Amino acid sequence: MKVLPAVRSALARKLVEKHGFSQKAAAERLGITQPAISQYRRELRGRRNSYLDSDPNLSGMIDNIADRAASGSISPESLGIEFCRICKYMISSGMACEIHRKMYPSLEKCRVCFEHSGESTII
Repeated sequence: MKVLPAVRSALARKLVEKHGFSQKAAAERLGITQPAISQYRRELRGRRNSYLDSDPNLSGMIDNIADRAASGSISPESLGIEFCRICKYMISSGMACEIHRKMYPSLEKCRVCFEHSGESTII
């Protein structure tokens, strides 16, 4: 599962559909190209993923970023920090582990995300 393309896709859709941006204007706000926006909207890239919509905290984070991008209160350069916050949330909530275990059942005993807490890693 590729988180960044899915989040960019969600942001692109929100800027175009919710905020009425053209694809070009949305691309400028997100620091990507207009063809990328087109591919996100047609789901050729960053296909919709149920986990983005199923977790209210995560969908709220994405809505907040889209609103700030629409208002111009966040720069394309600062989006990287927001993407890191999303990843940290996904790890701390266990969502990243759930996604990875669905993709790769052999990771059932993986503990990499919990290494910082002093627990041992089993892969």
